[in-house]
Amino acid sequence: MKISNVGIGYGAAIAASVFTAAMFAIGKWVVTGVSPIPLLALMFSVVTVFMALWMTISRRWTEFLHCRLIGWIYITFFSIFSCAAIYAMWVSLVHLDPTVASFISRFEVLVAIMLGMTFLRERFRLMEGIGGVIVLCGLIVLRITFDVQLSFWFWIMILSAVLFGATEFTAKLEVRYLAPIPLTFIRSLAVTLFFVVLCWVDGVSMFHVGKYWWAIVALGITGPALGRIAYLTSLKHINISKAALITQSKPLFVALIAYCALGMIPTPREWIGGVLILAGCVLIIIPPQNNAVESSKT
Repeated sequence: MKISNVGIGYGAAIAASVFTAAMFAIGKWVVTGVSPIPLLALMFSVVTVFMALWMTISRRWTEFLHCRLIGWIYITFFSIFSCAAIYAMWVSLVHLDPTVASFISRFEVLVAIMLGMTFLRERFRLMEGIGGVIVLCGLIVLRITFDVQLSFWFWIMILSAVLFGATEFTAKLEVRYLAPIPLTFIRSLAVTLFFVVLCWVDGVSMFHVGKYWWAIVALGITGPALGRIAYLTSLKHINISKAALITQSKPLFVALIAYCALGMIPTPREWIGGVLILAGCVLIIIPPQNNAVESSKT
């Protein structure tokens, strides 16, 4: 039985949630022994080699030749936002519980909605407004659980979410000009070069990682490679609101993996804040009733 395009989209979105959840949980363990900059330089080097092999085997290098100028402009912004967002996320993850960090990162959905309103003239619905307020309430609940030192990293994770929102906004535009696999390769290459240069400027080696080699390889393959490809693939088959709705389950997968692998359990207040964020995101991305009826007829 052939799977429909919609089925592929839903399956890819679920896979993206699982892969990125695994990245969060494994990453929390790795950053206890490896500083973020050499970790990211090495991790994305692994991803770039992995994607280059995939591109070669599938003979997709010529797709770059067919990408229009506007596509390359979007790729440039996509890569810049990616580098900044990834750096902010990983330096803050060192200081935050992985489940809490994953909850905070959901703020990117609100950012993506606001960018869509501003640049694509999307209409702001009442439910989106209510959802945005609930998301902010959840962030406030999480914020008051942190002491002064951790509150700084809370805001860095918020900055990361804002940058990731901008990244996903440009990705929505870019997938019209370049397929997920070559787009993932070019992003990985840009991020690799960025963090290799940072290592050189800081005078640190990206190869002294000891026992964490296998985990860094796993990080690269699960998150930036398979997770990113799965998410971009979902955007090709289902609309962005449905993909975003499914990927809101990521913190639940993070919580499960972090508990099983690291024994880390968020406090009740952190769970309340996280659930508020998820609920707000669901309200933001649920389509209006008339759109749902129209979709069911197609």
